[in-house]
Amino acid sequence: MLPTSYNYCPKQLFSSLSETVLQLFFWKQKMPSYIAKGLLNNETYADVLIHVTTLGEQHKVSTFANKAILAIHSPVFDALFFNNDSKNNNNDSISTITIDDVEPTAFSAFLHFLYSGELDISADLIQSFTMCARKYQVQTLIEQCEGYMLRILNDSNVFTLLAQALHFELHELEKK
Repeated sequence: MLPTSYNYCPKQLFSSLSETVLQLFFWKQKMPSYIAKGLLNNETYADVLIHVTTLGEQHKVSTFANKAILAIHSPVFDALFFNNDSKNNNNDSISTITIDDVEPTAFSAFLHFLYSGELDISADLIQSFTMCARKYQVQTLIEQCEGYMLRILNDSNVFTLLAQALHFELHELEKK
């Protein structure tokens, strides 16, 4: 049985998530963040291994994760892992996915956010981080990235941040 209030998750996300994933979402909302953070990169409890590489595999980061935690935040991961036709539904082994269009450092910070709810990002990674949030459709993170950009906005970075606002459709930042 799902709660009637969906204050912690964007409403448009619910149309694509399965009932089981929604139940996991509300269960995670009550989970202390130190428990969720303990699941990240924990091979014992993981059911997916994510390889993040740069072009040419010059830099590769591998992280153990949990499909359910990824799926409760991202309709993209939900479709990838819980689509009925998906080969990733095999519960007997750890699934492996490779991501090659996101900076490994930004993706690590992205996973940290999904598991802890804590935004841990710097100005030099905000574009890659926002791109990751947009790619995986994590609306709460997109809004936090926009808020971060609004806080760091100054005369020396106004044009850079305007370009990012236009590219990522960050309307509040565009207005400033």
